[in-house]
Amino acid sequence: MKKVAIFFCFLFFAFHLFAQSQKTNFPFFNNLKGERKVFADTAILRVAPSTGAAITDTIFAGNDINILMQVPYSEVRNNVSSPWLKVTYKKNSFTKVAFISAIDISINQKLTAKDIDIVFGVIKNDRKDSIVNNEIIVTNNYKCKLISFKKGKNIDAVVFDIPKNFSVDSIATSFIEKTKLNKTVAAIRLLLSSKNDNEGDYKFNFVLCNSIKIVQLPTQHNYLVKLSKNWVNEDLLFHYQSKDFAVISRETNTPFGGKTFYKWKDCSYKEL
Repeated sequence: MKKVAIFFCFLFFAFHLFAQSQKTNFPFFNNLKGERKVFADTAILRVAPSTGAAITDTIFAGNDINILMQVPYSEVRNNVSSPWLKVTYKKNSFTKVAFISAIDISINQKLTAKDIDIVFGVIKNDRKDSIVNNEIIVTNNYKCKLISFKKGKNIDAVVFDIPKNFSVDSIATSFIEKTKLNKTVAAIRLLLSSKNDNEGDYKFNFVLCNSIKIVQLPTQHNYLVKLSKNWVNEDLLFHYQSKDFAVISRETNTPFGGKTFYKWKDCSYKEL
């Protein structure tokens, strides 16, 4: 009996070590839990966390899904390291349990403006490897997408780049239903932060115009200058507003940063 107990203790310890060894820092998929939307055009659900496991169902962009937990297994899709997730979903009025790759679902919980749901996710990494002084240098260039859904159907989408080799350690979203720009019904901000102060954070700004079109506004970058130990902060400000157009600016808190002004009109903007 004692030997059996020792065996199971050893087995539990070995499994724990294996699980710890499988843990990876996934730039976009840390701590995913709760309700999400299917992000990929088509997503495959499986009976186990493996591409070799049997398929249980196929679901489509805009479908609702609920994340129960992240399991200690992952795969590489489109040069993106994507963990497997245990999820529940509805099918023919029944709640089912299955496994899905994280790259197929939205990173954020849906943001809703009126009857429009807005989500974002990562679609690929245009990774490039080069050899410098006999060393392999990896350049990561992640591409993300913001999608709007109405009653589960895709209305619009915008693809945007994460700056090359920026270390995404945390992601936060904020949502404003009443904006300062005409013809817009919502503003969405994605805050991507790095633990490295020299990299700082990026604020990606979007608005939903005419309840249909997603428009990306200028991006803000905040970071610490290593030599002077001063923070560089960029602010997006809204100025003159009329029925036809508005003026916005991106301002930097440095002596040489200055201001850049943009004119907003007809769901687009251009530099003045």
